[in-house]
Amino acid sequence: DIKKSHDDRRKIEKAQSEFRETKENARIQATEKLGKEPNAKELLKFRLWEEQNGFCIYSGEYINPISLQDPYSTEVDHILPYSRSMDDSLNNKVLCLTKENQEKGSKTPFEYMSEDKFAEFEQRVSVYKNIKQAKKSRLLKKNFDESSANAFKERNKNDTSYISKFVKNYIESHIEFKDSKMKRHVFTMNGMLTSQLRYKWGVGDK
Repeated sequence: DIKKSHDDRRKIEKAQSEFRETKENARIQATEKLGKEPNAKELLKFRLWEEQNGFCIYSGEYINPISLQDPYSTEVDHILPYSRSMDDSLNNKVLCLTKENQEKGSKTPFEYMSEDKFAEFEQRVSVYKNIKQAKKSRLLKKNFDESSANAFKERNKNDTSYISKFVKNYIESHIEFKDSKMKRHVFTMNGMLTSQLRYKWGVGDK
């Protein structure tokens, strides 16, 4: 981020602040709906559940919010399979019933569904006002051949902060922290620290 202009950094800071506020509001609402403080994975599921008006994104079936606490009932799915896109962003994540996720496997929604089912899916997705356009474009993407997949992979590989964001999100999603009142538990450091560690460990630039 040091390479970015002052205005760019200020925009990033504002976006991060808004993200934290949204997440905190979701935590409060999830606590009311679930009857307990949600862990990181339950909170993510709840946020996606709200975004999708409470329905499984693929089948259109209603999901009882209480079932979000059951790890075998619902799953978070990568719209464009992670193995093909390397995209672990929120814009590539949806909530669905476990059965739907298992049947979809490493396919895109278009590859997974029949022509009639996808037409119905398009109509349903188009009315979700809480889903951002970036996510809708992934959900409704019809062409995700090898060339498209490689373009996604290269874009994510070229983001030097991608791996630290991925590890940070992974840790937050899979570890329950004792002090749930803290807003942040996991921190990422900039490239200067990486350089210092390489020097201390005797690891070259490569």
